Amino acid sequence: MQVTDKEMYHFHNNSAYNDILVPNNEIIVDNSFNTFYVDILKTYTTAVNLKNGDKLSFDRLIDNYLERDVSKETLIKLLKEAARIIEDINICKRELALERVRETRYPDLPSRSHSIWLCDEFGLDFWKDALSGGNKIKLNLYKVSVTGNLFKSSDAFLPKNTSDYGTNLIEACEYWNPQLTAEDDRERIEYLFQGKLKILEKLDY
Repeated sequence: MQVTDKEMYHFHNNSAYNDILVPNNEIIVDNSFNTFYVDILKTYTTAVNLKNGDKLSFDRLIDNYLERDVSKETLIKLLKEAARIIEDINICKRELALERVRETRYPDLPSRSHSIWLCDEFGLDFWKDALSGGNKIKLNLYKVSVTGNLFKSSDAFLPKNTSDYGTNLIEACEYWNPQLTAEDDRERIEYLFQGKLKILEKLDY
């Protein structure tokens, strides 16, 4: 939907765009604007860096460790790295499915890779907790004014990590064509925006 001077909120984790997220600054969000999903999709790999500077696919590394006795600490380290790799591949699988469905069926909707993510006042508590990992990640909150293309959906409709890619493609249709009802959890509503965004103020939250 097209909006004019609509006030919304944006949580930011300080990973990028710190120089432009300044009160009174205006930002044009278009297809040249990249979210962190772009970086994940471009740089994802199952390879890990070895001490000698080489790279090795993580499954081969695990095979090598299984051939000898290793300490509990080493096993824990391997499991944590495996969890990180699995989390990233789930994000890649989900975002690839979402973008493929958007491009083929809903090309007029803003891409998740080239939009800025927003929420409304009803979602502030939910999204602060969700995006900070229970306050493990420092977030800044900005109140913004937007004029342009605003898309409304819910993270409840995101493709599931437990589904295969084919099923993710089906689930992605629910995200891009959300059937939101009064019974849906308003806190989980998320917005994608492209257009002109003005930073109104940085909030303590």
